[in-house]
Amino acid sequence: MAGDVRADRVRFIGCAIPYAEAIEGELIRRGIVDREAATGREFCLVLPDTERGWQQLTDECEDDDVVAIAVLSGLIVEDYSRALSIGVGGVVNTFLTTGMTVSVLAAAADGEVRLPRQAAQAIASTARGRQVAASALEPSEIDMLRSLAAGTSVVDLARQRFYNERTVRRHLQNVYLKLGVQGRVEAIARASALGLLD
Repeated sequence: MAGDVRADRVRFIGCAIPYAEAIEGELIRRGIVDREAATGREFCLVLPDTERGWQQLTDECEDDDVVAIAVLSGLIVEDYSRALSIGVGGVVNTFLTTGMTVSVLAAAADGEVRLPRQAAQAIASTARGRQVAASALEPSEIDMLRSLAAGTSVVDLARQRFYNERTVRRHLQNVYLKLGVQGRVEAIARASALGLLD
């Protein structure tokens, strides 16, 4: 069961109660809550699994008396990037151990942002992919992406290029691989971000 949980100097929004209790207990045991209480600040951990959750996280980041932490439920690079761009004090993942999560919170209280190794590697890999992707695509692949962005179907692409549908799908899979994405929507978004659709 998820909900809002409030303890002394620690708030959880959208987090499961057992998760909240485990993190709060470890923060108290390590004395981190008392240290932050002396500064007048409190922790607020938000699970931004909806747009409302993201807005709540953004609101918490605007309060100087709050160390806002994003609690993510997966290793989605875009979510990490979004959380970091709105100014969170830290990002944790629900699969981290309690000790690792509390270490991230302690670092956030000291003004540092620590990421789990897997998250840092995924972000670095995505950044490398974005740099390589633009130069790795052939002009015909960019043209295919432009057609997809304009709403052209795979069947129509095959007709326009005198290919069979299977060949077009194979070409698109290669494009997705080069861009480091899973499908058409992500490919169009990535190509747009890279300025390839202009």
